[in-house]
Amino acid sequence: MLARWNLARFRDLLSLRQAQTAALMSALSGIAALRWRSPRDREDWNGFSPVARLTLARPRELCRRLAEAGVPNSVGSFGLTANDQRGVFANLPPAPCRRARHFVDTTLAIVVSEHDDEQRVAAMADIVAREITGWR
Repeated sequence: MLARWNLARFRDLLSLRQAQTAALMSALSGIAALRWRSPRDREDWNGFSPVARLTLARPRELCRRLAEAGVPNSVGSFGLTANDQRGVFANLPPAPCRRARHFVDTTLAIVVSEHDDEQRVAAMADIVAREITGWR
């Protein structure tokens, strides 16, 4: 029932997420340590969530700090890790995938929802900017 209700609102929800993503990316555009991901040639991106590459020391720690400060994200809030680091896959060939590990470890995917209004999105941008500029 909930899925059917959300499916009926899909276009509105997607438009909201795209606006939130654009607002976050715009507010954080001047931060050199964030490299926003964009689609490659012949790819199309729905803009559902802002995704950036972090180019600073200890990015996983920063993601955890952002989560503690109120900015939900894939690594800090939900503990996203590369599959080769999960127990069930640890002993299976091939060898550890360091590229996947690096990709996940340096990715900041900020989680927004339909409940995040413009003030909340602006507050998240302020937190991200403050934490990154003060990161050592």
